[in-house]
Amino acid sequence: TALVSELPSIGSDAVSEAVNAHFDRIATATAGLIERAQQAQKARRDLYPEKCGEYVVGVVGGLQTINRRAGRINAAEDFVKIALVEVRRWSVV
Repeated sequence: TALVSELPSIGSDAVSEAVNAHFDRIATATAGLIERAQQAQKARRDLYPEKCGEYVVGVVGGLQTINRRAGRINAAEDFVKIALVEVRRWSVV
């Protein structure tokens, strides 16, 4: 079984497009959340929404990799906890 991030390597344009669209949706949704939170003065103004989106995409890929290497679905639990600490720092509340 391949990770989502590994699927483009199979050489299918349709699969590559689907994988890229998946990660683009995650990044775009995160950036939108940050922008709305900034407008509501609930997120720090010094954040770059697009970079926050890239960070979340990286976290998703990282947790998939950790879980796969360990062979269990919850292996990345501590990794996620650390990522949550970072994301919570984005808030002004």
